[in-house]
This record gives sequence, C-alpha cells and structure tokens, in this order.
Amino acid sequence: MTIKIDQRGKRIISLILSVVLTLLCVMSLKNSKVVEAADDLVLLEKRHPGYWNWLGSKSINTGSGTVIYPVSKLYIDDISYDDWLLLKNTTNERRIVDFGDGTGIDVSQSMYGKLDRDSWAISAEIDTIDDHGDYLSLSKSDGKNHYGINGINFTETPVNKITNLYTYLYQLQGRTFIITVYDDASVSWNDNLQSLLERCGLKGGFGYRDSYIGVVDNGKVVYENSGHETIEYFNGQNIYVRSSGYEHGVTNSIISVDEIDYSIKSRGLNIVVLNDGKVIDSVSFDTWSDSLSCSR
Repeated sequence: MTIKIDQRGKRIISLILSVVLTLLCVMSLKNSKVVEAADDLVLLEKRHPGYWNWLGSKSINTGSGTVIYPVSKLYIDDISYDDWLLLKNTTNERRIVDFGDGTGIDVSQSMYGKLDRDSWAISAEIDTIDDHGDYLSLSKSDGKNHYGINGINFTETPVNKITNLYTYLYQLQGRTFIITVYDDASVSWNDNLQSLLERCGLKGGFGYRDSYIGVVDNGKVVYENSGHETIEYFNGQNIYVRSSGYEHGVTNSIISVDEIDYSIKSRGLNIVVLNDGKVIDSVSFDTWSDSLSCSR
C-alpha cells in the first residue's frame, strides 16, 4: 500500500524532524557541559583566546582548596554569564576572583566586596550577585539599586589602593603622573600593557634594560624618552626625574617633587601620581617578572 504525501504533509514532517534534531543537539550540549566543566581553565582558554592576558596572570592554587583568579577590572566585560556558570559549577575548589584593588568576588558564595588576602574572604561592604538565568546583577547592600556586573563603577577605587598593573594603567588615563624605568621593565611587557599605556598618550617603546621617562600632565604628554644612557627631565620649577636602566651599568630612578624623591626605586616601572600638584601615590610594578608584582 502506497501512502501519498502532499507538499503540506512534507513540510510538517520536515518541521517535526527539525525540532527533534534541535532537541537532540541541545541535550548533547548539556551533557557535554557536564563533562567539560571538570577542566574550566581549558574551556576558558578556548572561550577567550589569550586567556592569561585576560587574567593578568595565571590562576593561583593556594593549596587549601581555594583557586584565585587575578582579573583586572579592565576586562570585566569579558567575563560572560557562561564563564560565571563554568566557575560556579566547578565544585572541587573554592573560586575567588581577585581584582587586585582590594575587592573581589567569591564565586561559590555569589558575593562581591572587599577582599581579605589573608583569608581570601569577602570581609566587608558585601554586595550580593544575583543570577537571573542569562545575566548577572549586583544587589547593593543599601537595597536601593541593582547594577549589571558589567556596569559596576570601578573607577571609584582610589588609585593608591590598586595593585593590578592593568587596572592601574587604565586608571591613569587623564591623570597627571610620571613613569621611570629602574633596571629593566621590558621582559614581561606585553601588547595589552602597551595598549593601555598608549591610551594614556605615551608610546613606551623601551627596550631590554633601557632607561625610560614619561611625564603626563592631565592626560597631555609633556615629555617622553627612552634609550641606553641615563635620561633626565626637569620642568624648570619643582620636578626632577632621572632614569638609568641596567644597560647603563648603574641603575637608578628619581622622581623628585618639591625636592622630595618619591620613587620606590624598584625593578620595573616606578610611577608617581599627582593631583593638584600633590603626590597621591608612589608605586612600582615589576614588569621584568611575569608576576607584575606591586610595591609601595
């Protein structure tokens, strides 16, 4: 017996088959997520090419069941809802996102606030992260406002509290500051850091063991130079700057304001930030080391 199917019947059968195939694909994806979530770092690397640049440095396993993810707030927009689920659903260790400026997120507890680096606990000014099924929002502790995670105003963080170089350079835009190189600052310098420096108006361009000075006044470059020999800058009034990279043989960094030398004199970038002529921060970042460690 032959069954004849008209065009309308064919379209219905085709639609049913399409729905069935779609459901099978969805089920397959759900199952694959369960399997792949065991190795979140591999998945994040696939999702974010150049993942370690997104972090600023590699994740840190404290050895006590806690994994720390150092993430510059500059890259907060890159943390997607899927990334959140990936970290949230990996239950083997406690997950902490460290923004490097004294704040962080406890993924397992869905909390954002001040981060105690001794206990890796959110210890004060705690806000709750709400999961809405396809996006996240932040419930402020005053109960009045909800902000999207990607809309948190991180620029309120005082510059002298920031310990992450990516975040720090981002905050320097439009400010008055002086940068020198002590010893060497090139070994762990990367394209993302260079891009952030260029946002501040500077070219950088310091080579291996080079000296370097960059002077910016309210976002406008006043002076910039690099080379193998010692470099000096004097504004004719109250600011004197000197940089000697390792190539010169005698390393040095001087950032003198009103006859007081504020340079940390530590390997890498030494930075002094001013506001209305007053020094509000003096810091160094070791850009020779891949840790990009901060000293004050």
